[in-house]
Amino acid sequence: MHQKEVLSMVRKNLHTGQVLQHGLSTEDWHLLLDTYSSFIDHYDSNGFLIDSQVEVTNPYTPRPCLHLMASNHSNEYGVWGSFWDQFGGGFCFLDSALAGRMSSHLDTNYVPTSPELQDVRRFFIHENGLSWPMLPIPHYEPDQYTNFNCTQGLDRHLIRVEREKLASELEVCVHPELPLELWTLRITNLDSVQRSFSWFTSTRVNIDSFPSYYFVPRVVCEGIIEDNSLVFINHDKKNKHPRHVFFTSCPNFDHFDMMGEIFDGIGGRAPVPHAVQNGHCSNSLGKQPYAGLVAAAQFNVTLKPGESKLWNCAYGTCSSDSEERKSFLRYIRLSILSEHDKIKLLIQNGWNRKTQAFMIKTPVTEIDRYFNVWSKYQNRSQTRFYTGTDKIGYRDMLQNLLGICDCDLTYVRKSILRLLQYQLEDGRAIRQYGKIQGTDHDFRMYMDSSSWIPDTLVKYVQESGDRDVLEELVPFLDIQTSLPNKDSCATVYEHALRAVRCLNQNTGYHGLCRIGYGDWNDALSGIGGKMGISVWLSCACVYAAGKMAQLADYLGRVKDADEMRLIAQIMTKRINDHAWDGEWYIYAINENGMPIGSAKNTEGKIHLNVNTWALFTGVAQAAGREEQVLNAIRQLATPVGHKLLTPPYTSISRNDVGRIADQQPGLIENGSIYTHGEAFYLYALAILGRTDQCLAELTRVLPSNLVQDISTAPRQQQSNFTVGPDHPDFGSQYFSNFTGSVPWFRRVIEYMLGVYPYFDSLVIKPIVPNSWNTYEVVKVWRNRKIRVYFQRSKIGKQRIILKEQVFENLIPFSALEATSLNEVHVDFVK
Repeated sequence: MHQKEVLSMVRKNLHTGQVLQHGLSTEDWHLLLDTYSSFIDHYDSNGFLIDSQVEVTNPYTPRPCLHLMASNHSNEYGVWGSFWDQFGGGFCFLDSALAGRMSSHLDTNYVPTSPELQDVRRFFIHENGLSWPMLPIPHYEPDQYTNFNCTQGLDRHLIRVEREKLASELEVCVHPELPLELWTLRITNLDSVQRSFSWFTSTRVNIDSFPSYYFVPRVVCEGIIEDNSLVFINHDKKNKHPRHVFFTSCPNFDHFDMMGEIFDGIGGRAPVPHAVQNGHCSNSLGKQPYAGLVAAAQFNVTLKPGESKLWNCAYGTCSSDSEERKSFLRYIRLSILSEHDKIKLLIQNGWNRKTQAFMIKTPVTEIDRYFNVWSKYQNRSQTRFYTGTDKIGYRDMLQNLLGICDCDLTYVRKSILRLLQYQLEDGRAIRQYGKIQGTDHDFRMYMDSSSWIPDTLVKYVQESGDRDVLEELVPFLDIQTSLPNKDSCATVYEHALRAVRCLNQNTGYHGLCRIGYGDWNDALSGIGGKMGISVWLSCACVYAAGKMAQLADYLGRVKDADEMRLIAQIMTKRINDHAWDGEWYIYAINENGMPIGSAKNTEGKIHLNVNTWALFTGVAQAAGREEQVLNAIRQLATPVGHKLLTPPYTSISRNDVGRIADQQPGLIENGSIYTHGEAFYLYALAILGRTDQCLAELTRVLPSNLVQDISTAPRQQQSNFTVGPDHPDFGSQYFSNFTGSVPWFRRVIEYMLGVYPYFDSLVIKPIVPNSWNTYEVVKVWRNRKIRVYFQRSKIGKQRIILKEQVFENLIPFSALEATSLNEVHVDFVK
């Protein structure tokens, strides 16, 4: 079948509610999936998938495949971020994508999606009066390039291409510890004659002051040449996030330019810059240029037939102090650029520790690849850079941390202690905090902010065994000064308790949790007032209280455990008594007493999240409503996941629900397939033991199983939403790179496979699909390496054996060896 016909069938399936591959052969389906890119997976000697790369072979993807690389250390600051696409498009930044720009970044989407024209690192060749871009430029002389591919991996990015009998290979990586990116360029002469030419690179420098004000960069910034390096300094003393840039190389560049109008020429809009067309840079310093600062360098080359030459370059931040900077640049040139292979090995080893800390081998490759590699990678990037803003979402960071507790505990601990400083004494927490000095906090009181604390804290303690963190004293935020108040402190444990007590004490209609400015669904901003409540938040209160009850039991704090269980019990009864609409749970009651998410409403009759949370918290089961809720959720189903609500809101509902009615139907919170919401649904299915259904839904919505011609997103990145059926772009994913769903997808897989810690014991409790007869799990838990072999029991009885000792569902930490591999053999029934 022709590819266009296959795509047409898939689009028809999407709009008629069929599974996307309905009516297609397996071969046609996979050819369609691999239209632009495919995966290159790597396995260890035991058959576990431990590394993966995406190879883009057709550069003209529906939208740029923007790949984020970042420092891999555990510090909150000094983190370098670098976006690259298959054409060299993208930008880099320090600590914040908006406040810490280090190169041109004009794409100011909430989630960086597509580089603007200036957001690019450019590479060119000039030979005998002829000039051309080394890497393809979209829709510019595309027929001149052959053998293109772009490989995106773990903090690495590689572009290969040929033109004019010259093969160019550019490999980029981010240093795991230092705030800089490294470029390795190899050019090979494929001709039968000797070639002499120059190659050029340029990056538009952006070290603007933050916050920005009337001092434009060309007044306070300059570019100088220093120790065979290009150095750019911002002299603004009021700059709250001082940043200075260097570019250096080994071998040295032959010429350079630092003024945009000199390198690019007047107007600077030609595909090939003025200096490249002329065949030489002018050694211009960055002195008050009208067209901005550029880090442009020229390298002169002579290659014999078949000969290759290699250059290593670095672009990063440096000190404003001249002596410190010179010492640092010498170190970069002598110890970093000269040992580029060693840096790549450091990056690989760092990721090996993360991927091999918890890995699975199941009958479904897509799940193994997602769990072992790409979900960890995306979650790491999210914890370092949550979206493109200069503020950090309180609940967003808590959930991102949830997803790295099994492989990045040092960072999790530091971040929990940091986050708790933005909780108020009464237990509430602010919406967002400013990471960079000079950034205002967001004091809007979304009442769910602190409700996420117990979940992440409990997960951290279970993974780490770190009870000491619970006794650490952390100040509360003084809302008047916007600073932590060191005269008002409590232990970490008390912070978490106050989060639950705050929810329980701030109630409105029927004793359910007040919504305040909003809850998980930010856009439902018109519900609050003194009495407006969120039923979803009330379910979240039940969930958080349950987590704190578990923690209190572990610590032997009986009174606290009883208090938390009572809160969960009473709130469950209130929800069942007052929030049941006959076939599903309503989402909220606004300040005027109107139910939201009710069959009585004209719009927004059914909301997904409140009903999924009612399932996995046990609220629905307490009233015997499990099947009714599942039936209601089916009304939200599409071939690519479940709508967040239906029908979407329009302006007629504006006064009842808030700004959600300003959004176009089918976008973001207003009826899209929100990936976070889908994750909650999958978790509910797992908790209910409906694992066959869970597996089918899970594999269907994994990014690797989405058709790029429809979704437009890179295949290794989970998007935060898919456009819903009430919008013309149904099936598209406008954003990728960032979503709170990743930790919950990981939680779903972890729960199904049945290997996870419960404080000082390891749970072995498989609930896998009926089609799975064998699978394996490897987990490094508190420096104990455990390998669990699962096979379906032939005698209908479960058995768990470690070192000839039989266990039930819990293996105590004390039973695990520190110096040897702990092999567990499990015969499972379910």
